[in-house]
Amino acid sequence: ETIPTNISFEKELKIIEKVASDLQLSVSSLQVQRLPVTPLNDIPFNEKQPRLVNLTIGITGSFSQIRDFADQLNVLRPLLSVDSISIS
Repeated sequence: ETIPTNISFEKELKIIEKVASDLQLSVSSLQVQRLPVTPLNDIPFNEKQPRLVNLTIGITGSFSQIRDFADQLNVLRPLLSVDSISIS
């Protein structure tokens, strides 16, 4: 599988929302701290760098549901990584 060069952020958010819904988690908030400004297609291939987007999702569910949510995100999207989880 090749690395995609044109990723739709909206599509990625819908996938995250569907995973939460499938696990019967309640999404209470969604916050994006920074979005990339320059489209990847406008950057020469040899100058492309990984893009980091900080996303905070407030979800309500059992510990096992939240664990399964994080596991599914890591498996589902190879270019998406869960860096940290805080539980309150």
